[in-house]
Amino acid sequence: METNDQNAETQRVGLLERNLHDYLEENPHRIGIGDCTVIAREYIVDSGRIDLVVKNSTEEIWAIELKIGEASRDAIGQIASYVSSLADDFPDHQVFGLLIASSFDTAAIRAHRALRNIGLSTYRLQFSVDSFEKPILDLPPPAKESPENSSREKLVNYAHRRCPNCFRDNKYEVGSRHTKCPYCGYKFSVF
Repeated sequence: METNDQNAETQRVGLLERNLHDYLEENPHRIGIGDCTVIAREYIVDSGRIDLVVKNSTEEIWAIELKIGEASRDAIGQIASYVSSLADDFPDHQVFGLLIASSFDTAAIRAHRALRNIGLSTYRLQFSVDSFEKPILDLPPPAKESPENSSREKLVNYAHRRCPNCFRDNKYEVGSRHTKCPYCGYKFSVF
């Protein structure tokens, strides 16, 4: 029986694979076989379901299979059977296969050497934050000093911001431009 952690991992891998399918379907030029058009997604053949079927500018038909993580020798057999099935469905076209994974084990690379119409390609995922907007603090304007309240204690408003060095939450006085992290001593801007 699958544990919650295994179930979460299965869902994460499924979502990542769907996102890769979506990305390549919307950007087929990124597949690496030249100018091409996606003609089918999840194309069903007798040997299974092909992730993407594309046609390039030279009218070649390509079976594209995506694997999350490392691909094994079994994946080579899978794409080879897809190519064979597509050759039956498209007899007037040259048919090729492309297996895309983050890496390939030794057995997969050795099996690939025997196949002339199968290509291997790796992908790399990259994450970046493109922009940052500082949070808007919804605080009342500071009270004006008047002779009546000058003897009273000043009201100090505080906000929180994570230290960019140790990532711990820090409390700082609103209106100040810099603060020093009490945990690691790092000085940073708070505006």
